[in-house]
Amino acid sequence: MKIYRIYEICGNYGLEINDGEKRTDLFFNNRDNAELVKKILEHENRHRNASVPYIAKIKNPKYIKITFVRHSEAKCPHFMWSDGTNDFDFGVEKRIKGIRVLWFKGYIRKRELGYNQNYKKRMENRSKKLSE
Repeated sequence: MKIYRIYEICGNYGLEINDGEKRTDLFFNNRDNAELVKKILEHENRHRNASVPYIAKIKNPKYIKITFVRHSEAKCPHFMWSDGTNDFDFGVEKRIKGIRVLWFKGYIRKRELGYNQNYKKRMENRSKKLSE
């Protein structure tokens, strides 16, 4: 059973994900974003392989499919979602290094349908090559 805990750190917020063996921390620039990701992850744990109802700040709420990439190009978890018409993610176009990752302000990027799954496969293949 995974445990999710939100905490404040240097004026920002962290989301601790602890499964008893491993701890992962995600960092956010506001508490609302941390709460939203926590709700999505809790829902994913309760409803494996199901669509997640993503209703926050979307004009016409639909069932959204979340894609989670454990190891992205930025060496941190990456959340992506699709509304069935387009794929989306939250990030930046350039690599962020060092302590800047704690306060970067990214944006939502709209992609062609299928981008998220291709990206996930590319990162899985990259991870396999690095481990060889």
